[in-house]
Amino acid sequence: MNSREARSYIKNHTLRSVVNDIWPLYRSKNAFFAMPREVYAYIDFLAKLNEGRDRKIVGMVNFIKAYFGPINPLYESFPYILTVMLRHGTFHHVSPKILNIGGLDVVAVIGRGKSADTFKFKGVTFNHLEPRDELLSDIRFWAKELNQFTTGRVRAIWIPISVKALYRDLKKAILNYRDELTEPLKVRKLERGMTLVTTPLTESQLRSRYGFNVREIAFIKRFIKTS
Repeated sequence: MNSREARSYIKNHTLRSVVNDIWPLYRSKNAFFAMPREVYAYIDFLAKLNEGRDRKIVGMVNFIKAYFGPINPLYESFPYILTVMLRHGTFHHVSPKILNIGGLDVVAVIGRGKSADTFKFKGVTFNHLEPRDELLSDIRFWAKELNQFTTGRVRAIWIPISVKALYRDLKKAILNYRDELTEPLKVRKLERGMTLVTTPLTESQLRSRYGFNVREIAFIKRFIKTS
C-alpha cells in the first residue's frame, strides 16, 4: 500500500463508514449512549492503525491526543478519564462509567444543543468537555443504600459531552490522521494495523483467550464441505 492508497482508504472507507454508522444515531436525537459507544469503536480501530499494534487504552489515548487535541485542547487534558467513562462504560455497562475523584463523583452528562459545543441540562448551560462542579436537581440515580432508583439533588463534577461536537470532532480527527499518511512510517504502521485487525483467530486462540467450548468449534466444523 502506498501513501495515496492509504489516504484513499481512510477517506473513502473509514470516514464513509463513520457516516453510515453514526449519522442515523445523530439524526435520532436520542442516542446519547450509543453515540460515544460508536465513536470509541472507531477510535479503538484507528488507534491500531496509527500504532501498528494493539496498545489498548494507551493507543486510544495517543490517538486522541494526536488527532483530537488540535481540534479542542481539552481532549488532551483528560483522555484517560474520557476513555474509561465513555468507552469502557458504554461498552461494558451500557452507560458512561461514574468515577470518584477528590471525594466527588465524576459523571458524564451527554446532551445536544442548537450549537455543536453547548447544550442545556437541568437548566444549566454546559460547554463540551468543560468540567463543572454543580448541584443539580431532579437527577435520577441508583441509591445503593435503598437498592433502588430514586430522584433528588446531586452534586458532582459533570463532564459535558455534546454529541454534535463528538461526531464532528471524530470526522475531523480522521482527516487529521489521513493528512499524516504521506509519511512512509505511518503507512507501514497502517499496514501492520490492518494485518492485525483482519487476521483470523485460530481455534487455539479461541480456546485460550475466550474459553470457547470444544462443542462450539465442532458445531461450526460440521458445515465444512468435503470434496
